[in-house]
Amino acid sequence: MKNTVKVDAKKLGLKEDLTLIDSPKNIKIVGNYYSKILNIFAEDDTDDESITVPVVKNIVQVTAIVLEALTELLGLTKTESQKLEELSFSYMVGIFNDMLRICLGIDMGINLDEEEDKEDPK
Repeated sequence: MKNTVKVDAKKLGLKEDLTLIDSPKNIKIVGNYYSKILNIFAEDDTDDESITVPVVKNIVQVTAIVLEALTELLGLTKTESQKLEELSFSYMVGIFNDMLRICLGIDMGINLDEEEDKEDPK
């Protein structure tokens, strides 16, 4: 069973690659931030049966929570954390989702396996 998540430093503007493990400390961090995400949706009063409306309505809060989680998991400085605001969020969500899987056995249902981009984003 997989119990590590490899983090590509280049994709997060860091100096060296990192490996996150399913340590008790990381399990607590992931559980804490996932609980925050669940609470946002539990408090949502949208009557729409579709999941799309609540996700779009709460994306700002969820984005902030994922950024906070990665900052803590990766031990980033304030400056490094601020750099995340300008980078690919899909990669960050992928790391968080992978950590959820190895730490809590939960899958957010997000498949963000990236193929290498052949063009530079503009």
